[in-house]
Amino acid sequence: MHLTEPCRHISFRKEDFHVSFAQPFTLVFLCALTLSEVMFLFSENNSLQVLLLILPMVVVVLCTLAVAFMCVKFKFVIGPDGIDCYDFWGRAHQASWGNICHYQSVSLLGLDYLKIDIKGDRAIWLPLFVSRFTVLEELLETYTEIPLDD
Repeated sequence: MHLTEPCRHISFRKEDFHVSFAQPFTLVFLCALTLSEVMFLFSENNSLQVLLLILPMVVVVLCTLAVAFMCVKFKFVIGPDGIDCYDFWGRAHQASWGNICHYQSVSLLGLDYLKIDIKGDRAIWLPLFVSRFTVLEELLETYTEIPLDD
């Protein structure tokens, strides 16, 4: 059978996504540890035990809590109606597929995002460091014909 017109894919699939823990944790931990150790050295405290043992343990605990909160709080949903997500300040944003006018891949401090320009609204920065990247890639290609490269 030979079709003369191209096939049109219709999907009613809707998926929730959370950012993965590992990539942001590595970045946050390294920045926080470097900053805290530099501040400790400038405080003129000479305790190697604090510098090499206690300070890194405290930074690990605090970074784990911060990144875990971020992973839970900043979820986004992709479905047939568009994208529902939250910005850095926790405000909800919605964008329908018809309002997307431009997109581009952006890497910021080693974390990959898809910057999506919306007609009449601010751009959405969609994190690509999710635990189910292949599902995200499938949905974006289905709804927007956006090919993503790893």
